[in-house]
Amino acid sequence: MTTPSAQKKPQRSVSEAIGRLYALWIISSCGLLLLIVIVTVLANNQTRHLLDELDRQQDAIAKLRFDLKRVNTELAALKQALRSSPRTRSGAAGTAPPPANVPAASPAAPAAIYRNPPVAAAAAVLDGVEQRLARGDRAGAAAQLAALGDGTALPLPLRLRFGRALVMLERWDALDRLLAGMSAVPETALESVNFLRAAADIHAGRLPEAVAILDHLLVNHPDDYELLLWRGIALLEAGRPQRARDTLDRATKHTRRPEGWYWRGVVELRADNDALAVVYFHKALAAAPTYAPAIEGLAVAALKRGDAVAAARDLARVLKIEPDRAEAHFLMARAVAAQHQRDAAARELRRALQLDPALLDRARQSPELAAMFSESQLRAMAGPKSSGAAAPAGERP
Repeated sequence: MTTPSAQKKPQRSVSEAIGRLYALWIISSCGLLLLIVIVTVLANNQTRHLLDELDRQQDAIAKLRFDLKRVNTELAALKQALRSSPRTRSGAAGTAPPPANVPAASPAAPAAIYRNPPVAAAAAVLDGVEQRLARGDRAGAAAQLAALGDGTALPLPLRLRFGRALVMLERWDALDRLLAGMSAVPETALESVNFLRAAADIHAGRLPEAVAILDHLLVNHPDDYELLLWRGIALLEAGRPQRARDTLDRATKHTRRPEGWYWRGVVELRADNDALAVVYFHKALAAAPTYAPAIEGLAVAALKRGDAVAAARDLARVLKIEPDRAEAHFLMARAVAAQHQRDAAARELRRALQLDPALLDRARQSPELAAMFSESQLRAMAGPKSSGAAAPAGERP
């Protein structure tokens, strides 16, 4: 005999089954949607990683192409120099005697040991200098470069590399002496020599000539970092900040070196966009944590907003990295003068003027220093050899 509950049980079973199927369908749909979202996110991340890797590979290829072009230029110049150099009769007929071995470097006279260095040894030194500059290690690069003396005894291809290092270190007097010995060079070396002359023109204030030279060189080398960097500096010094911005943005597009970011910050600092300038200085330090000019830029921004304590802290970092950096001593003098520390300000300013007497005019124009020291005191700290000339372009914010 069948009970009523037994008759209703199949109906409830079918309803429950339909409900369960509907719930499973909802769950599976949500799961499928979640799976699609996860796959999409993973695909986007993978695509981003692939694009970043492609950018890095393109940067590496561009650098290899530039290095190969430079090596070919240097080899052609070296062959030309060897063909035009006089032959000696010692050793085999028509061959020059091998260079003498170079003694180990001594701390007492690092510049004397390479007055006439073997080509391989000098090239190795320049390799180290260029690697340090790429990392923003200016102090280490300058110390290593000193081993080559004034560079005039080097073969022409190495002299050109030596000159580029002088440009990046802003060693203008040494660059002028080097260029004085390059009155006649083979055609294969003209582009490199013209770049050095353009940098010297920027320092000397011949800005239209420098921009014209750099524009001509950029026709054949549109993505060359150093050409774009110094064109941006020239345009900034010529009072064309927007064109300087555009050029420096191109310079920083394909490199992780700090100089372009630093000068991009200088553009904004001079335009009183201090917050944006600080962003660019930090980008320079992200590329090279010990790049002294970028830390100085942060100190200048701090001085402009009236935070002399933060400025002094930043400048202490700079002087730990480069103890003989005139600009850092000058800015430190301003920072401690703003804190009414007269003795410390006099000490820092005296050291700055010893290193670079041309800072005297900037000391006169500094409100902190002009309020603390009289004209006669400033002249006394500068010494009798002070020229009172303005600071050269390209060395300060």
